[in-house]
Amino acid sequence: MQRLNLSIIATAVLSIFCIVTLTSHLSDRKSKARVDASLAKLDRKEESLENIDVPRQWSKLDDPARFKVRTNGYDTLQSIDFYPWEYIVEPHKETLISVPEIFANKGFSFKWLITSRNDFGNDVQIASLSGENISFMFKQPTKTYDLTLSVYDDKGQLVESVEGHMMCKYVRREIRELLEEDRRAYFEALGYVARGTTDAVPGNTLLKADEKTLQYMMVKHIHYGACSPFHNGNGFFTSHACFTMEVEQAMQTYNPSVIQPYWDYTIDAKLYANDWYLKSPMFRKDWYGSASPDTEDKHISTTWIDRIDAPVSRTAVYHNSYGIITSTTNNNPSTSITRSHSFCGLENRIPLPTCKEMQGCLQEKTLESLRVCMEAQLHKDLHVGIGGVWECHIDLKEFGEKWPETKTVLGHLALLSETMANAFFNKGLLICPLNCELGTPFEECRCSCPSLDIRFDSIKWDEAYDILEANGVTSHFKPFVYLPTSKEGAETKTRLQFKDISEEASHALWLAVLDMSCHPGKWGTMCTGASAGDPIFWPLHPFFDRLWHYMRLNAKGEFDDMKWAWFNDENDCYGHRSYDSMPFYFLFGEEYDPDNVHYYTNNELFDKLDPNNPEMPYVYDHYLWSHCDE
Repeated sequence: MQRLNLSIIATAVLSIFCIVTLTSHLSDRKSKARVDASLAKLDRKEESLENIDVPRQWSKLDDPARFKVRTNGYDTLQSIDFYPWEYIVEPHKETLISVPEIFANKGFSFKWLITSRNDFGNDVQIASLSGENISFMFKQPTKTYDLTLSVYDDKGQLVESVEGHMMCKYVRREIRELLEEDRRAYFEALGYVARGTTDAVPGNTLLKADEKTLQYMMVKHIHYGACSPFHNGNGFFTSHACFTMEVEQAMQTYNPSVIQPYWDYTIDAKLYANDWYLKSPMFRKDWYGSASPDTEDKHISTTWIDRIDAPVSRTAVYHNSYGIITSTTNNNPSTSITRSHSFCGLENRIPLPTCKEMQGCLQEKTLESLRVCMEAQLHKDLHVGIGGVWECHIDLKEFGEKWPETKTVLGHLALLSETMANAFFNKGLLICPLNCELGTPFEECRCSCPSLDIRFDSIKWDEAYDILEANGVTSHFKPFVYLPTSKEGAETKTRLQFKDISEEASHALWLAVLDMSCHPGKWGTMCTGASAGDPIFWPLHPFFDRLWHYMRLNAKGEFDDMKWAWFNDENDCYGHRSYDSMPFYFLFGEEYDPDNVHYYTNNELFDKLDPNNPEMPYVYDHYLWSHCDE
């Protein structure tokens, strides 16, 4: 508990001063009596506030001299205290504005004037309104509107003039907190962006906002090998914020009122535990579609789009043997966006990250460690957990029934399926057919390890282990293995064994790991670098952006010792360094000009994405995690 500080008392005194000043303009006794009553009321409020402890800081929302501002259908913006602007209004939505509390229901009459400054620095009248309550639709995001309220007594005499400054910003909300009509409008706009054909558009193509589709985003987002410009480096923050802005601005060409909502999956972790894929509204037919579609090829189907096409191009940098834009080692023949809640026959019981993991990341003290925590603890497993893997060479459900003690490790093994296959592919062990015509059965186009397959059934566990170790796979099982004590005088190599299971089961498990590394199944789109094609990709990444904003705003001083310096400029991976140019342009209100394109560097994006930046087109609705406090 903290006592009110002097600024709070000063605010109350200022309010009283305004009313005292106001009374000097009133000759009518009834009007003065009304103001005196307001004065007495504020006297009592000041006295009561001085003598109590309050559990939170003074809020702008508590100020009786402020206008009451909210978007129709929503509560007053709770995050207003975090931002530097006096008021925040939303573009293309009806904004409701009421007179300050000190004037309400006092018999006054009111006139409102809304103005804004044009490109020449001149004030331009936008609207003139009257009444105690008004509504208005602001149109231009990142623009400041000036509001002047003139207060008149019952004789028509001007008794006070009050001004306010309105910053126009889109507001990102948790998807469950959207009005039903706004949620429908969002999915309709997302369906418009998902309309792209199977013809791939190169990710470096210069496009206008209305030309950018989910298919374009897939091509742009997909990278493999050790150096993705968008992952495993601090560009994770800047690039995914820009990807989301690109999709938002594409949707806004269809409906300018739409904004990308976020998914706070820690709520689902709290409410549904491991049954999130069955119970979460995220996987409703009219939202993002089933976690395990019952369609033949497991393509996602919703009420707002029956099928999302995957782009096809054999000239693209990354594609599978069918020419479909996906991981090179994912020979899923479907030309649609797919998803399954199965891991090689095993029921997916992977939990969502919880409040504990999220709060752990908020304890990090450098940009780099924060990024590592977010990618490792909050991001990575979600992609595989939602995408799923099926038609694997080995059935993990049957394996688990034969070796029940391996159950805990099998879920982790499934999560690593793409990582293991890519490791083998990069080393030249895993080979995928050069060309398979669309329609060729998966079994005839499966990737494999030819040099091992000719004798696969005769490979013993120790050789399997050595192959996995040489190709960097065994290190991914660190939490589940231990190094047995070598026998005295033994000349054989000591190899890692799995914890808490028999030696025989451990040997069988290493053979299963080798089998999965050499014979990958079909991966859902979210498992791959083309994950931007799954519509659930888009509410997922603002979750991290919102945490980033919360820390950068630092409204409560919790992150005063945070070091935001970009430390990895010596990195060899393009896109990881602060001075690297990223493939994003025209996102902050610049006019589209294909002859004068500037690609933002990470340094520029870090500054432009500052939540205090007036050019930033959006804010978040609140920074509350009440479900984490329970």
